[in-house]
Amino acid sequence: MTTKAIIIEAGQHTRSLDTRSSHPKALDVEKHSNKPVLEWIVSSLRQHHIHDITYIGNYHIEKVIQKFPKINYIYYTPQDAKNEIEALKLFENSQNDNIFVIRSDMIILPSAFNLDTENKICLFYTSPIVTHENLAMLYVPSDQYQQFSQITNNNKMSSLHEINNIPQDSILISHKILEKNAASISNRLLLSQVVFQGKGKTLENMAPLLQKSIVLEQIRFSYQAWSENPNKIIENIQKKYPCTNVVVRSNTSTEDNIESSHAGAFLSILDVFTKDSDTVQYAIEQVIESYSKNDRICLPQDEILVQAQVENIKASGVILTREPRTGSPYFVLSLDTKSGRSDLVTAGSTEHIENYYIAWKSQNSFCNPYVEQITEVAKELLTIAPIDSLDIEFCIDAENKIYLLQVRPLIIKNKPTFQDSEILDNLVEIKNLLHAKFEKNPYLSGHHTVFGIMPDWNPAEMIGLTPKPLAFSLYQKLIGNQAWALARSVLGYKEIDEPLIHSFDGAPYIDVRASINSLLPRDLTAHIETAWNDWCIEQLRENPFLHDKVEFDIYITCLSPNWSKYEARLNKALTDKKDVLHFHNEVHRLTNHIFKNYQSILETQSLKLQALSNNIEKYISSSTHTHCGNIRKLINHIISDGIVPFAILARLAFISMSYLKDFVELKVFDETTKNNFLNAIPTIASKLTNDLRLFQKKKISLESLLSDYGHLRPNSYEITSDNYAANPNLYLQSHTNGMHESISSSNIDGKNILEPYLSTIDVLLSDLRLEINASQLIHFITSTITMREYAKFEFMKGVNKILTLIEAWGSTIGLNKEQLSYLHIDDILRFETDSLPTANVNHLNKTISFHKKKHSMLCSYLLPELITKPEDVFLFKLGAWKPNFVTLNTVIADVVYLKDSDSISELKNKIVCIEAADPGYDWIFNHNIAGLVTAFGGVASHMAIRAAEFNLPAAIGCGIEKFNEVKNAKKLHLNCADQILKVIK
Repeated sequence: MTTKAIIIEAGQHTRSLDTRSSHPKALDVEKHSNKPVLEWIVSSLRQHHIHDITYIGNYHIEKVIQKFPKINYIYYTPQDAKNEIEALKLFENSQNDNIFVIRSDMIILPSAFNLDTENKICLFYTSPIVTHENLAMLYVPSDQYQQFSQITNNNKMSSLHEINNIPQDSILISHKILEKNAASISNRLLLSQVVFQGKGKTLENMAPLLQKSIVLEQIRFSYQAWSENPNKIIENIQKKYPCTNVVVRSNTSTEDNIESSHAGAFLSILDVFTKDSDTVQYAIEQVIESYSKNDRICLPQDEILVQAQVENIKASGVILTREPRTGSPYFVLSLDTKSGRSDLVTAGSTEHIENYYIAWKSQNSFCNPYVEQITEVAKELLTIAPIDSLDIEFCIDAENKIYLLQVRPLIIKNKPTFQDSEILDNLVEIKNLLHAKFEKNPYLSGHHTVFGIMPDWNPAEMIGLTPKPLAFSLYQKLIGNQAWALARSVLGYKEIDEPLIHSFDGAPYIDVRASINSLLPRDLTAHIETAWNDWCIEQLRENPFLHDKVEFDIYITCLSPNWSKYEARLNKALTDKKDVLHFHNEVHRLTNHIFKNYQSILETQSLKLQALSNNIEKYISSSTHTHCGNIRKLINHIISDGIVPFAILARLAFISMSYLKDFVELKVFDETTKNNFLNAIPTIASKLTNDLRLFQKKKISLESLLSDYGHLRPNSYEITSDNYAANPNLYLQSHTNGMHESISSSNIDGKNILEPYLSTIDVLLSDLRLEINASQLIHFITSTITMREYAKFEFMKGVNKILTLIEAWGSTIGLNKEQLSYLHIDDILRFETDSLPTANVNHLNKTISFHKKKHSMLCSYLLPELITKPEDVFLFKLGAWKPNFVTLNTVIADVVYLKDSDSISELKNKIVCIEAADPGYDWIFNHNIAGLVTAFGGVASHMAIRAAEFNLPAAIGCGIEKFNEVKNAKKLHLNCADQILKVIK
């Protein structure tokens, strides 16, 4: 009886925008041998005289055939087979031969075929952890093949691993462990398990090879040795480290191996003074005790590691050699230069952590000398280690000596979709585009610019950092092309005809130079405009934390009460006092014009919004062509009667907020009074709260609620985001319990709140020579804020209608919402006048496929929040205000705030908020939580690493201000792919 082999396509394909570089996992090259995976498999089979080999696959099978023309092939389409078992059924074993079924992503050594199968069906795993990912191959004896086929058919299995579920009384199944004989190409276990043998041994193995860092000498001993003679071990420690501080570290058999880091799972203790035997013994026993938590049993071979403690630490931290969410080629550095300790970065217990992202190809000069030193250490380790995803813990002493405290494999759940070279080449293309964008624009004043995700119209909040093409292009067409600037010119600001939002390979960025120009008074001289723009740009470069506050803290957009503050800015930007006076006079004229005409402005915008509301429902289509025509007409209608009015009202509301902010700064009233006044202003948000309360009391129906609010979507421009009408249970009915009553729902008049301060406000307005009194100003503020919210509510009806029409259009040609989300709006609009034959539909499908790849590429690299020069795309420091997002997952869930690690609460399916990313909270991972948010902690903290291992969406280190907001929320939207952390309720 002969033996045949089936190699079944497995693993994540290597996809590229250039399809010539795309290939199945079987053609991935193992870097040390420079051989593709399939060559390892075929070579091993042939050494065992197995020559009848069949490859069953789908993805770019033509490339496999080209490289391996002498084996057999079975090609299948997604309709033929949707999983491994269905693909296996395509093979006909007519001779009832012995069969090996091998997954195509596995490196198999010849010795793997020497194991005795005991004439049973045998599953071969790469490690004792029996999971689908670790299954390397399957053996089926000839006399059991028919029975095996029948059982897999009857049990409706999808993966080879599920064969474990077959009852043992039905068929005999055995398991074999191919330790050091097989490994997935993705985890490099074949090479790495030799090097990564726990914390102590790993450092010991690497020490002789290092030139740019130092590994301290160590004492290692097992739990068994400690149990037998603790006094002898303490003597050895005191002899090697007399009268000094040491660190007692965990070093268990389950730590820091290639499959799991267990980062922070066990205890390490600093500042253990060796002269005191009791102190040494207590520290060791505390570390050993930590080995038994979470139902783990302390094993005799578990070790304890003792090292001298590095003193006079100037810097410490962690550097990862890949970005942990995506596996992309970045060094990710979390650096502590403040505390003088070596453990605060991993503990996530300090705010003073600097986070840097350095692309592998970066040639930038380093602003911080420690960054360059540590990056060089990481590069050296990459030449030594057999894998390129490392988690490196270090410290630097007063003599600038770098000590390696730990080197472990970095466990990355989301394997890179693209090749490193392609990601890095794309960054080069973005940098080249930015060089052109940073040049002087003849249509805008100012020599310089920066690009940001948060200034002005704030695309990061509205569409996210990685929007899909439809959402981005729709946002750009509605707002970013012309409407944003047109609205400002209506009010008397400078007229410009340049886009506000730019796409850097799909990432939306605001051109801050265009933003500044659009908020200048109309009749300034050119040299004043240029000087003011350049000063504002420089201020933002020097104070990047202001990137979401530019209109309040950098620009001057109106004449407001605390004018001395704004005048100080002008005096720094403009050297000539006449220019300062001219700027003041033009701002005064602009502000007076707005105040004198605001009521007619509000009336005009109100009429336009009402016209939009009345006419939205007339856009109903009966064919693919009228769909596209109505979409275009509706877009134009929304721009003129929805977006522009909203933008006008939003600008007026910004002026209102500037006045309130200045009144607090001038101590006219305090922050609480300001907030009470704002809360008393009736808005759509307060109306929704009141209506939800009425719905809870059964005073209004769900139908009525959906009639008013059904158009709202959590992601307003994203077609795959359900609106409230599509999912009322999630968005409406689940919100009705335990709601807080707002001030605006209790009939408090905002004017009454500010009544005691009207005379003081009148004096300030008189000093500014503005033609408005305090009562009129309060009406202006109340009206503009109310109208802004109303305008947004109304134009979002139009956006929802556009998405509904697009969905209906897609259904006529067989495209679902997910597919449509990858089209640009112009891809759709062209079919108003173009026919839709099969060829065009096929072209759309190709466009969708290409845009999906582009979007996947966008998600594979990181760009800074603020780009101050083209080179920033290769090296940037993460702002202290920005959370570190872990995984690419999205969750909307209820929130629970844990004040300390002993807090017991119902955590299942909830987003857990804890102040510090402390390993003491490791127990939460046993409670099936939905997500994690922390105030402090870096991308390399223990909690970030653990969340990544559990594939748990998390926002680590969002800062105390953001944390205080989210911890008191009832429901959060945590979207790690788009880097969104938003309060839903």
